[in-house]
Formats: sequence, C-alpha cells, structure tokens
Amino acid sequence: MKNKRLILIESKEGDTIIDPFMGSSATGVVAKHFNKIFIGIEIDDEYFEIAQKRIEKTLTEQNLIEFLEKSTLNNTIQFRIKFKKGGK
Repeated sequence: MKNKRLILIESKEGDTIIDPFMGSSATGVVAKHFNKIFIGIEIDDEYFEIAQKRIEKTLTEQNLIEFLEKSTLNNTIQFRIKFKKGGK
C-alpha cells in the first residue's frame, strides 16, 4: 500500500496527516493505525460516512488489541474469547 509506506517514511508518531480528497479513507486508517493525527476532507456525504465508519472500526480494533496486550488477565481473557467462539 503506497499510503502506508509514505506515511511511515515521511512522518513520525503524533504528526498530522491531511487528506483533502479522503474518499473511503485508506490514508486515515493507516494514519490512525500508526498514531498520527488525521484530518480528512470529503465533499461526498456517502464517502464521508464510509470513511468515518472505517476509522472508527480501526480505533475499536486497536483499543481491543492494546487492552489485551496490557491486561494482567490476558491469558484468562484470551481463553474466554476462544471458549465462547467455539460455542461451548
């Protein structure tokens, strides 16, 4: 992904990434994944809603991963998730 490489090479954590033609926000997803401040501009309401949902999903997934990594109950939580996933 060209956006990912460019963001990683040309910026550091906490930098601001601006995308004036956001579309579905591939750039925003990558920016948020690597702890950048993201500003996206999109004139089309439908694309804006898609972009917003993609970025929110990325943040939710990141928060879950960070929680599992930092949790002192990590092994117990992973076991419960796996157990419920199997339907037993």
